[in-house]
Amino acid sequence: MVTERVERLGRARRVPLFRRYDQSVKVVVVIIALLINANAHAQVARIDLEVGDMRVVNAGNAVGWFCDDPTLVIADMISRGNYNEWVVTGALPGVTHCRIGTELGRKSFVIEVQITAPSSRRIELPTG
Repeated sequence: MVTERVERLGRARRVPLFRRYDQSVKVVVVIIALLINANAHAQVARIDLEVGDMRVVNAGNAVGWFCDDPTLVIADMISRGNYNEWVVTGALPGVTHCRIGTELGRKSFVIEVQITAPSSRRIELPTG
């Protein structure tokens, strides 16, 4: 009678293989979803420029660039030995998002470039 009771308890606690597999898959899917969500909400780098100002961004081994409004910037990718630099100059006031690194399988990142009108800086010329 005791052995029969132990057998019933043992059978009741066993989880079929397909249920254990199903639970494992659910855990993996949740972890992947959390990682994708964390990556999607990553902060976008931001560069503030005035029209005519230039900035240099270390692009590492990223190749190529693309902006959603390329009329706002004058930019180029320059190779410096074993790394690349993205050189950007403000052309017109506005906001554009630029992806640095357009080649598949290589590093890429997005930068928000905000260009403002040039401030009214007075340049005093020496008189003499």
